[in-house]
Amino acid sequence: MEVLPRDLIPIARVFGLIGISFIIAGYILSLFIPGIVFLRIVGYIHILLGVYLLSKILDDRRLYHRCILYALSLSIATVIAYFSTLAFVKAILPRLALYTRGAATVSLLEIRSILLEYIVWIIIAYMLFLVGMISIYYVYKPIGARLENPLFKETAILYLLAGILTPFIIGIPILVVAMLVEIAAWSKLGRKTKTLKDIIKLYQGENIEETPFEYKVH
Repeated sequence: MEVLPRDLIPIARVFGLIGISFIIAGYILSLFIPGIVFLRIVGYIHILLGVYLLSKILDDRRLYHRCILYALSLSIATVIAYFSTLAFVKAILPRLALYTRGAATVSLLEIRSILLEYIVWIIIAYMLFLVGMISIYYVYKPIGARLENPLFKETAILYLLAGILTPFIIGIPILVVAMLVEIAAWSKLGRKTKTLKDIIKLYQGENIEETPFEYKVH
């Protein structure tokens, strides 16, 4: 049986929702169990699979290629951030303990060098994170426009802002909002949806008319 492009939409939706769920779980659970951070990589792969199906629907392989860069950049950034932090903690804690006791074998210069090395690795991880945020911006923005789902466009803008502003802390709450809007975007995939304001109205009990979309082949 021939699979029509429209038939792929529910499958893409499932991949997308599973992906963002794993990403959010990775962020939250890693606060308690650091190794759980790698759930995010599983999430990136599922997002990639969802975008692959959307690229087939829209006949635009560029979306898939950009999403590969997104998944690869954020996966590498996750690995670097995890192992560099682990190495930093293991190296710095015993030296700090010895230094505070006045041990002559540990110098302030040695502690500074360890800290500097960690900062360099974190900067590399951040640059990869920024590349990933820029890449997903150029994935979700055209998807939102061509599938008539503005929530994807809003997600794209929020991710871009999060990538730029993360070093200034304010990017972290923006990233959280972006992931929540992304859940709504994937949930509404396949239907005409207006904006995030309309989603809020739905939760408030107001009726918003939704109609099947007409996808636009590039």
